[in-house]
Amino acid sequence: MARIHIALLTIGLALAGTLAGATGAGAAFMAETEDPSGDSTGTLPGHDLLGAGIGFDRKTGLMVGLIALRGTPEPGQGAFLTLYAGMMGPGGCDRYPIGGFGSYTDNEYDAIWVQEDGPGDTRSGGADKSTESGAAVQTFEARAKGLAGKRWNCLGAFLTDPDDSSIVYDTIQTVRFRGLPAISMRLPEVRRPIPLGKRRTVKLVVRNPGDGPLRNVRLRVRRARGLKVAPRRRLIEAIRPGRRKVIRLRVRLTRAGGSTVDLRASARAGKLRAEADTWLRLKLPKKKPPKGGGSGGSGVCVQYFPDLSGESGGSLGMVPC
Repeated sequence: MARIHIALLTIGLALAGTLAGATGAGAAFMAETEDPSGDSTGTLPGHDLLGAGIGFDRKTGLMVGLIALRGTPEPGQGAFLTLYAGMMGPGGCDRYPIGGFGSYTDNEYDAIWVQEDGPGDTRSGGADKSTESGAAVQTFEARAKGLAGKRWNCLGAFLTDPDDSSIVYDTIQTVRFRGLPAISMRLPEVRRPIPLGKRRTVKLVVRNPGDGPLRNVRLRVRRARGLKVAPRRRLIEAIRPGRRKVIRLRVRLTRAGGSTVDLRASARAGKLRAEADTWLRLKLPKKKPPKGGGSGGSGVCVQYFPDLSGESGGSLGMVPC
């Protein structure tokens, strides 16, 4: 069973990686479950489901699926797999729209994705398929417009006879999806230079654009020469889906960093990561001119000297300024 736990984690990792690489992405959901061994109506190991999972991003149309079987299906001894996301109804996960994967379990490569809004209203295409542990663990992936924009809330899976779909070997029913968190952060552009020795408040914004609560977000501001900042570290316990948290950083610049300093912050919440940075400019005080004008008191000025004798009335002369 430990192998199944490890395999199911690939769904969350695949979605988290996609979200991290998409601007403003979120809207991701995942469901996973285990199934008892030996509850199949068939006797072959390839007819017995031990686990299943689906993850999807309704913004990009990415869907990732996984199943684990009790053993590797031998050629000609497999089953047809239907792994789907749907809507809850009175009888379980049986309402439209539905979307998911179909594949023969004894074929290592071929798979399709299917999306149905109702009877006869179907879209489909090829899906990527890979296998592990022989073919006991099978993963599927597709990205298509037909899979985007849906708000599925439950998972189901079943194995049937390849030639007669009325013969059902094993089923997994009504597993609820849970929303996955996402993380983004931003530091604003600081246009006005910061005077030497003065404090300036810079707002660091951390957002959760996902569909699940973001918990235990650890913020850290990187040390930089000439930069004094507080707080340098902060723990945010939770950010609800679609909400944000504003941290006010108090910054001060010194001459040691030169005329510009890079303010850089990072956030970590489990396997989710985000970074942001902005440039700060230092404003130095203006130099005061020397007293008396000129340079070091040197230089001459023109001055009028009156003639006290009254003969000429006066004259101009050069004197030190």
